[in-house]
Amino acid sequence: MLTMETVRTNRHLDEDQAARVVELWNAAYPGMREILDTVIRVWREAGDDRVERLERVRRELGQMDRGTYQDCKRSAPVFIPSHSRGHLLAVLNVTSIGNPHAGAIHRLAAELADLTVARHERLRAETAARQPTSASAPAGAA
Repeated sequence: MLTMETVRTNRHLDEDQAARVVELWNAAYPGMREILDTVIRVWREAGDDRVERLERVRRELGQMDRGTYQDCKRSAPVFIPSHSRGHLLAVLNVTSIGNPHAGAIHRLAAELADLTVARHERLRAETAARQPTSASAPAGAA
């Protein structure tokens, strides 16, 4: 079960953002597991070659849920909204819009998308603030 401590491993998320992610994740994750388990079982029985990819998604979502997911094996576990959103999209690709879990998964995906956009905007602003303005450029610089 995802916790505040797990989400707060991402220093860019404040308490309110982390609480919202935890709430939405814990509402959506059991449904995601159920969907993945069902689709993987059906695909395996049908001999579908996409099973391995979904098994990886299921495994990594489980790691995210337990707080053990590592983007890089040499780094400490950290919660990264953009990475978890990509995994959610893989689940949504195999989820019928009429599935009773679809709404919870879409709400979580939307929240993670918003956090990712906010992060990119913050990085863009920080980069722009570090750039010298043309007024402060040395004379003769072009």
